[in-house]
Amino acid sequence: MLYRQISKDIKDHALWLIEHNYIPSNICNIFGIFECSLCHWQANQEAFGSVAPPMYPTQGRPYILGANQAKRIYSLLENTPEMYLDKIQDWLALAHDVHILKTALFEHIRDAGLTYKVLQKATAERDNNWREEWLKDINTHFTASQFTMIDKTSKDDRTIYQYYRRVPKGCRAAVQANFVWGEHYSLVAALTLNRYLAMNIVHSFVNGEDFFDFIVNDVVHFFCLYLCSSF
Repeated sequence: MLYRQISKDIKDHALWLIEHNYIPSNICNIFGIFECSLCHWQANQEAFGSVAPPMYPTQGRPYILGANQAKRIYSLLENTPEMYLDKIQDWLALAHDVHILKTALFEHIRDAGLTYKVLQKATAERDNNWREEWLKDINTHFTASQFTMIDKTSKDDRTIYQYYRRVPKGCRAAVQANFVWGEHYSLVAALTLNRYLAMNIVHSFVNGEDFFDFIVNDVVHFFCLYLCSSF
């Protein structure tokens, strides 16, 4: 009989049959178990009140990293979140004389609740205090309907195809794609909370001069009309 993991409900059912005077050999044939397993489960039930014994407090290997070393790692990642695991390995070996595998280091960081995310670029010259004051002023004196968002997007022969498709498991999702610019279009749009305020399609790239002309000639004109129609 091959070894297999036996669930707790099967063990409970087997003991229930024993308590109701079923023949042990028949129970073993029904569930495909050994009689010694029945005796072991009965002993656990009498000693611990459950067919499964409690976990030992000292079970498993001790942590490679101590509390102080783990705290140092969290502080290091807070100050330099872009650091790779191999660099953290080197830092632990040099600063704390601790040698740890990448997998163990990754699991330790993951269990601490630190996840691996895409870094967001923040301007080095940004003053967070001024930024918070500006956001507070905006939220206090303005509403979302008073803002107009202006942005642009571009498409060409290299980016016109879809980026996702469904394929069978184990197969690659491939598409015949161009690697030249080809026809290039740019869309510049001004959006309010409820509608497009202005829009312009350019058969090329949009530079700073084109963007400025769009704001002066289109956005300002339509924004005045939009304000007049709102009152």
